[in-house]
Amino acid sequence: MRNILRCYAIYNPDVEYCQGMNFLAGHLYFTYKDEATAFAMLFETIKHFRLEQMYVHNVPLLKTYIYAMNRLLAVYLPKLHGRIYDEGINSGYLCSPWFITAFTHILHGRNSPPLFLESVFDRFLTDGYKAILTAALFVLDYFEENMLRMNYEEIVHHLNELPKTEFYNNPEIVRLFVKRYDKWKISKDLLNKLEREYEDIKAVSYTHLRAHETSLHLVCRLLLEKKKKKKK
Repeated sequence: MRNILRCYAIYNPDVEYCQGMNFLAGHLYFTYKDEATAFAMLFETIKHFRLEQMYVHNVPLLKTYIYAMNRLLAVYLPKLHGRIYDEGINSGYLCSPWFITAFTHILHGRNSPPLFLESVFDRFLTDGYKAILTAALFVLDYFEENMLRMNYEEIVHHLNELPKTEFYNNPEIVRLFVKRYDKWKISKDLLNKLEREYEDIKAVSYTHLRAHETSLHLVCRLLLEKKKKKKK
């Protein structure tokens, strides 16, 4: 795996190496069992899904998908979105590893890819970040009831500890994920609109905003909560 990452750093000096790429390279090597093939797949995956923008300075693509995740949470898991907001948590703290590594970070400490990762990554190669956002929603939806009773530290600890459990290697979890894959209807068109929406408002600080969706899911009403509380 070290050779794969070194070759990529030489081949693409604008990106070189970023933390998280090791998991992606590791999964590809686990899958293909050949350094040359794994390097070719790493290069094409990063190029095709614009992951350079996930790894370069200021991580613009990561910020875009964190914004998209916040918006999707507000629509599909509004109670959890409200709980996370009340705890002062940005979904980026919870979801960044999923986005940066395309869920391959759950390889940590394992000798083979977990079943859940195989299912998610297969869909990632065909559907792009729709698959990663859907998987993120699936995990949060699955644990929503428990997370609604947790504080900030407990929520973060719970999600960080998941890769050390058998959750991701449970066949029933994988079957449930496949069954619910289209539940949230995250189309490429929706993702493109959310990207454009983020570009329009990214100058506004995240810490002062909370997004609320209309029934159309795309109309953004940004409320300045702190200012609202002050007026009260």
